[in-house]
Amino acid sequence: MNGTPAARDVQRWEYVPLGPFGSKNFCTTISPWIVTLEALEPFICPTSAGVQSNPEPLPYLRDPKYGSYDINLEVSIASPAWEDKPAVVSRSNLKYLYWTIRQQLVHHTVTGCNMRPGDLLGSGTISGAVREAAAPAHRLHTARARARASHHHATYTTPAWS
Repeated sequence: MNGTPAARDVQRWEYVPLGPFGSKNFCTTISPWIVTLEALEPFICPTSAGVQSNPEPLPYLRDPKYGSYDINLEVSIASPAWEDKPAVVSRSNLKYLYWTIRQQLVHHTVTGCNMRPGDLLGSGTISGAVREAAAPAHRLHTARARARASHHHATYTTPAWS
């Protein structure tokens, strides 16, 4: 989501033990595509994050469905100066979220902060079951080094939905 200096100041304060939450709710740009829940129905699947036990959800966060969506995600970095294809720095799947979108929505609203049509909810970084999902530091470092060497500002590509 955002990466403004003001957001980073808030994020530093709230990161432990909560993780970034309030620092992500402003100054964000999004793509022009909106995907409805109805369009996501064919991708409903059990979550692959395993049993929620560390931490165990509080009663209001227990979700008997504990489901997710089977949506592949990919992040890559590219530069016009590179002749080859963009460098992939991370691959994962939405089904690996520990806290489901439903649980995140409940957590967001439990203190009275409502959600309205058009509001944006972001999941944060998603780990996964394979090495590529961890976004190894050397891959990101290599991609950044290539971007610097090309003397062009790198651009980020959008996720690959499948």
